[in-house]
Amino acid sequence: MWSTGKMVKRKPQDNLHRFLGITPLLMKFGVTANQVTVGRGILVLPVVILASFGLYLPAFFIHLLSWWGDSIDGSIARERLLRGYKDNKNLGEFLDPMIDKITWISEILLIPWGGNFASVPNKLFFIGIGAMSILVIIETWLGIIRVQDYMMNRENKKHHIKLAADQSGKIKMVFEVVGLSALILAMRQKEGQYWIYWVWCLSLIIAIPFAVKSLINKYHRR
Repeated sequence: MWSTGKMVKRKPQDNLHRFLGITPLLMKFGVTANQVTVGRGILVLPVVILASFGLYLPAFFIHLLSWWGDSIDGSIARERLLRGYKDNKNLGEFLDPMIDKITWISEILLIPWGGNFASVPNKLFFIGIGAMSILVIIETWLGIIRVQDYMMNRENKKHHIKLAADQSGKIKMVFEVVGLSALILAMRQKEGQYWIYWVWCLSLIIAIPFAVKSLINKYHRR
């Protein structure tokens, strides 16, 4: 099936990916956006394994590569539309934010907690843990709703529920990733260097209202 691609607009990151040769390489081998999405989700495995052996810095860089893939898959999707390909949009809109949730929750729950958390002020530690727990619950809730909406779209072609993440969901995920990145780096911090724990804690706190707004919006879309 083919599409004209006339309504597709490039984004600034698309030019960067083309300049770096990422988009041309993936297009040459016929890689789809959904394949990139699944691939970046699989990267959670080496992140957890490396962290398990105390190799937090390599785990951090692969973690960043995984989340960079969240930008690359969008560039590939737009490039394929511009070239006339028509992929499964419904699946893509479901898969992209779903992999985000699975990756984030998996890294949060499976990465072993090292570092010097015992020396972190109790108030800061428990606020961070509390914010993280709230976000895990909301993300799980959002994931369940997303699966239900995807199945409803497959069964009822006339009533389409928008599956793509809204602006609140995208902002929420940015702060969640910043918080998770800070947490991984915190594992190798020396005692007394608490700034990275503040980044972890504050990023997750800021993410909470956007997560709640995203959840409310999901119900309003139905």
